[in-house]
Amino acid sequence: MVIADLISNLMEDLEGLNSPYNMIIYIILIQVKVRIVLSSFLIRALHGLFNFSLTPGW
Repeated sequence: MVIADLISNLMEDLEGLNSPYNMIIYIILIQVKVRIVLSSFLIRALHGLFNFSLTPGW
């Protein structure tokens, strides 16, 4: 997951900085990352369950 990796890198960069704005951005990034991981997991689970091709190569 390229997007999840990018968000992880952003989160690591923000950890070094201490300001209330960074905490807000950090919380938003965590929520976005969780949604991306969960949605990709659900898509793969549904793909395996129904055994039809949502995207080529899976």
